[in-house]
Amino acid sequence: MAHIGSYVPAETALIGLVDSIRTCMSIDESILHGLSSFALELQQMSQIYQGHGERSLVILDEFGKGTRTTNGIGLLVSTIESFLKDSNQCPHVILATHFHMLHDILPSSPLLSHQTFASLHHHGEMVYLYQLIEGHARGSYAGLVGLSAGVARDVIQRQQQILRSHSANSSIGVRRLERKQQDWTEVQEAVDLLLSARLSTADAGDGLLQRVFICTTPDW
Repeated sequence: MAHIGSYVPAETALIGLVDSIRTCMSIDESILHGLSSFALELQQMSQIYQGHGERSLVILDEFGKGTRTTNGIGLLVSTIESFLKDSNQCPHVILATHFHMLHDILPSSPLLSHQTFASLHHHGEMVYLYQLIEGHARGSYAGLVGLSAGVARDVIQRQQQILRSHSANSSIGVRRLERKQQDWTEVQEAVDLLLSARLSTADAGDGLLQRVFICTTPDW
């Protein structure tokens, strides 16, 4: 921020010199590229390898998420290790990831620091403190974030059930989905209308769609 003249929200700051800023961030797939989003990520990383130096600032955002989790973690770990091996040319790297087990796999190094954002649980909700602290995330808070975003509570409860089963390496119980008899009756009415329809004109088609809509729309 200081290098481009932006305000730095700090009482004091020690600003190191950088000669380039290189990023590897998520890119939407496009037919113009002729590549998947994951292939584009790898292409970005290849360019970083070819041009980085000890004064480069490298920013990696969720690198490896475009493939299977095990493959993504392997790519990310090997990338970080390759930077650490060449300490004389190791760039300044800022990395954001949701691979929580990363700290258990990476080797200890004076060049490596793990940090996370502080938060609190208050009455079943997440409270963000907007403070960067030493340490790492202990797990995923997807359920709490989902609740705060308005996701239905029964969906979150099912998510938590599946997460606990997966973490314990136990079988995930199949939940029987049941519908009210009234729902099936409404669907059957719509099916009967479609089967008996005689669509000779555009108006007849519009009328049929309106009747089906009435049959399948719940009373609020």
